[in-house]
Amino acid sequence: MHLTMVKHFNAGERLEYSKLNQAIHSAIVAAAGNDVLMATHEMLQARVKRARFEGHGEKRRWAEAVGEHEEMIVALNSRNASALAEVLGRHMSLAFERVRYLFDGQQKRQSHSPAQLDDR
Repeated sequence: MHLTMVKHFNAGERLEYSKLNQAIHSAIVAAAGNDVLMATHEMLQARVKRARFEGHGEKRRWAEAVGEHEEMIVALNSRNASALAEVLGRHMSLAFERVRYLFDGQQKRQSHSPAQLDDR
């Protein structure tokens, strides 16, 4: 899945990248096998999908997120829990920075509607 996301990134296919990114997040949560967590995640994901998409509007910020995903994979493959915790924490902090303008009332970028991010 990640390699396909990287292909979408390299091709500048932000919508396709975002859909797959959402699917990866859902797969990670589903792997926990916790129905309450999955239901909560589904509800929250529906609320943040536009912000997540908008956060990748600038190529530099989008590239940062892809780099963080790469770091996560390296940490997972090497079973390095402390490295994974560090990159996840950084990813979450930077994710807010990527979408802060949505909350600060800055000019919004033209984008797809949240419904277009659904896999329906």
